[in-house]
Amino acid sequence: MGGRTELALILLGDASRSGQVGWLAIGVALSVAAASQTAVLTGLRRTADIACVSVASALFGTAVAVAGLLTWGDAGVVIFVLAMPFGSALAGYFYVARLPPAASHAIELKDLYAQWRSLTALGAAFMAGGLVTTLGQLIVRSLVQRELGLEALGYFQAAATLSMTYLGFVLAAMGADYYPRLTACINDPDAANRLINEQAELALLLAGPVLLTTMGLAPWVIKFLYAESFHPASDVLRWYVLGDVLKVASWPLGFALLASGSGRMFILTEAVGMGTFVLLALIGLPVMGISSTGIAYACIYLIYFSSAYLVVRKTMDFRFSSRFKSYLVALTGFLVALLVLVKWYRTVTAVGGGGGGGGGGGGVVQRLATEQHIGGSIGRAATWLVRRMKSNSRS
Repeated sequence: MGGRTELALILLGDASRSGQVGWLAIGVALSVAAASQTAVLTGLRRTADIACVSVASALFGTAVAVAGLLTWGDAGVVIFVLAMPFGSALAGYFYVARLPPAASHAIELKDLYAQWRSLTALGAAFMAGGLVTTLGQLIVRSLVQRELGLEALGYFQAAATLSMTYLGFVLAAMGADYYPRLTACINDPDAANRLINEQAELALLLAGPVLLTTMGLAPWVIKFLYAESFHPASDVLRWYVLGDVLKVASWPLGFALLASGSGRMFILTEAVGMGTFVLLALIGLPVMGISSTGIAYACIYLIYFSSAYLVVRKTMDFRFSSRFKSYLVALTGFLVALLVLVKWYRTVTAVGGGGGGGGGGGGVVQRLATEQHIGGSIGRAATWLVRRMKSNSRS
């Protein structure tokens, strides 16, 4: 009981919510069960079944969570926490139960031990990396709440959740097929390099339109999914988008570290990234406010991408293709230009609006420099970039 009370105080800022922490533990257990079912399907490369599990669990979890919140109000948060992992575990069990029985044959103890060691090392690397990431996120949340209050924490969480959600669809679908293929060819440097480059290019092509749209329409996305009062979260979200470009680019490299047996380096790069995230947030929050969390996020993935590339280059003699480099430079440059453009328009708007005279010139500037005006330009620019990238991929 004491442990739950302390966790409630750290995570929720209220010791009286220790009961909700207990339900959260059940949700974690269900998530582990769901992950084990998905792992079986991933190992067998049942990509279609994995997609069905994701869709079914999302529909079930959303329906049950919304019904619980509408019926019980704040008390329905428990239903909200448990609905998604329960739906994932249930759907995963259904599809795993449909698999044909595996052929049984005798396995010698030494062979079983060798497989167990390999799986344990891989699982430990995954668990340690996930633990480091989760711990870093929790520390930053606590820092935001302590420095800026619950309202700012809501802005931060809104941006972080959106980032994890839209990238999750892209990366989870690709990971189900990519990692098994990578492990199969990891001892062939040419084949592994070719596969990593293909996956990195594909990741940018799939995520690029989503990132460009989110960068340009951040205020509308926040307003549509949350509320008008969450508008400050759009600044954080734009910085998150910039970091997500590098996250997508570094994602195939992280799997390469695991497939090549460099589990310790994988954990080290994760730890360095999260440590930097916490440090930058600690320094930036008192000075720059909530926007510093987004800037810190972009910085950690710049560090993570660079360090992961250097390690994979040294261990596997890996080189990025010229096509991937052109995609990354074009997409990153475009997003940086859009971010600068938004900041510049806001500055011009503030200056023009503050003049108060000049024959109404300030009002004209304000009307022209709204984010709605920027959104149209961003939409046209994003369309041009996506077409350019697709034409390059066909050539």
